[in-house]
Amino acid sequence: LDPSIAYVNLGTGAFAQRAVSGALPVAPRLLVSVVWSNADHVDYLLEGTVNGAGSALDWLSNQEGAPLPLLLAEAESSRAVDETPPLFINGVSGLGAPFWVADFESRFSAEAEPWQMTVAVAESIVFLIQINLDLFQKLASPLEQIVASGGLTWYEGLCQRISDLSGLPLYR
Repeated sequence: LDPSIAYVNLGTGAFAQRAVSGALPVAPRLLVSVVWSNADHVDYLLEGTVNGAGSALDWLSNQEGAPLPLLLAEAESSRAVDETPPLFINGVSGLGAPFWVADFESRFSAEAEPWQMTVAVAESIVFLIQINLDLFQKLASPLEQIVASGGLTWYEGLCQRISDLSGLPLYR
């Protein structure tokens, strides 16, 4: 694994990972595991979890009684509208890294149209990933790119927002 790359898997949950070498990193709000070692060297993996990614979008689809592809299509076609979506507090399946709150109520900050709520849920995923990327940046050398995998990578708007907010190129 290349330590200059953040590896992000976007599925039911989202997982941001980064390799670091040398001394055991002090990262109390992230998961840290050994990814490779020999008698002379250890490589670690930092991991931040976003519990509600695809599951948060499914949660919204169920709440609205509308198929997810329709909600996503409406959200993408309405992106040019100059309206601020509500804030979505994403606790679907619990709030993961770096907060670690198992029982956290998901909610919107205001009433909104379904397309606005879809944008808000997508943005919650992006911001939770970014919080973990920021922690990665503080614990090691600067990141140079993101490699994304998983079922949600087909969602162009989500990948573009991750790239835009992080300031890093994202490759699927």
